[in-house]
Amino acid sequence: EQLVSSTVSLFVPKPISIQKSPAVIETLLNYFKTGTSASALINYLRCPLDFYYKNVMKFRESEDVEEIIEANTLGSYLHKCLEKLYKPYENKIIGLTQLNDIKKEIENQLTIAFSEDYTTQDLESGKNYLSVILAKKQLEQFVNFEKEFCEENEKQNVLMTFFSCEKNENKTIQVDGHHFLIKGQIDRIDKLGDEIRVLDYKTGNVNPKSLQINSV
Repeated sequence: EQLVSSTVSLFVPKPISIQKSPAVIETLLNYFKTGTSASALINYLRCPLDFYYKNVMKFRESEDVEEIIEANTLGSYLHKCLEKLYKPYENKIIGLTQLNDIKKEIENQLTIAFSEDYTTQDLESGKNYLSVILAKKQLEQFVNFEKEFCEENEKQNVLMTFFSCEKNENKTIQVDGHHFLIKGQIDRIDKLGDEIRVLDYKTGNVNPKSLQINSV
């Protein structure tokens, strides 16, 4: 019986950190002057290093041609379709008649949106076909909800005016003498009676607690 042993050196990777040199500080300040977004700031809270590489230094993963429609991509198509569907009604009252017309246009706008990146053959089978069916169903459900919402409000003589969609908004704040530009995009703004309604479209799972606003 023979005992064999060997020394094993464990490799402990060194944590990656970015030294805040004057050049790095200047790069960060220039980045914030040109503008950042809520999504980028959330990315910073999640992983500062990823924020620096992706948002500040603009490092990107190579973009391959997507043959299958992924969940995040599907959300982009839904946003695009909603913009096209509602855009003709800017600064107009939207009621049941307008919403019925919007619903009839869903399939056409989906076809236009998907055809920018996929051929008809790509969308006729497999996961892509199911994604198109899902997108249509989600849009129809949304418009049906809008119809019920309008119907209830019209009973109380409250009308909904559609103001705008995909509206870009910028706000500059000052911190320690430095200016920071915060950029954002509002999915949709309505006027409901005397109240302003701001919509942020969500296509994935949403925690109801995340929708609470403590102050404005």
